[in-house]
Amino acid sequence: MDETHGEQYIKTKTNGGVRVEIKDVLVEGTTKKVFTTSNADEVLIEFLDTLPSHLAKKKETVKGKAAINNAISSFLFEYLGSYNIPNHYVKKHDEKSMLAKRLEMLPITFHIWNVAGDDLVERFGFEKYQVLEYPVIEMTLKNEKLNFPFINEYHAYALKISNRSEMDQMTRIATKVNAVLKSYFQRRRLMLGDIRLEFGRAGNAIFLGDEVSPDTFVLYELDDKGRVANPDKFQIKGSKKLDVYQAYYDLFFNK
Repeated sequence: MDETHGEQYIKTKTNGGVRVEIKDVLVEGTTKKVFTTSNADEVLIEFLDTLPSHLAKKKETVKGKAAINNAISSFLFEYLGSYNIPNHYVKKHDEKSMLAKRLEMLPITFHIWNVAGDDLVERFGFEKYQVLEYPVIEMTLKNEKLNFPFINEYHAYALKISNRSEMDQMTRIATKVNAVLKSYFQRRRLMLGDIRLEFGRAGNAIFLGDEVSPDTFVLYELDDKGRVANPDKFQIKGSKKLDVYQAYYDLFFNK
């Protein structure tokens, strides 16, 4: 890369050798920066070492996390694409960034639970770490000022942030993503505990966006009877957060 991301009109090479200009910061969030490029239909997503708000009450960084999340997201977006799941991934750009289809992101997060984590236990009285017979699908509005309230499809219509066709597409894609990844991990004696998904539109089509990484999903080991075992192994908390990110990385790349 010729210069640091973030300055205007920075020239860099893609993996294919084509010159791409990384231009302005389009969006800067807690865990990623999104840049416009010389291709109006593509953006560059740069991963950051900062922890997301649901994993840290105050700003905290874990050095090395950005590269791990970029590698895992790139792998899983390609894997989901092999199952004809529409997503924004184009290609891995460098250690900490990827090129992606430019989307108009929708301010809705789908949260799918396969195992009853603390939040579900507190709200509904499930047994802690209970493996659910049917996935629980919840939606929240991406609005920090409102404390990310729970919503349903009718809120989305009333707020004019999505329509019935888009909600149907998102629900269908979210359900398929969960099924595909749940199967992938079960073959490795792991359970996809829960996963957060975000979507964007391009024209009339909906695509899976954002990232698919340890910042957005939780895994559990399973015992011989299919019950959750060693539940803390893949929980990103405490003083050894980088070790947990590394454990996730090893699942995919150091088999």
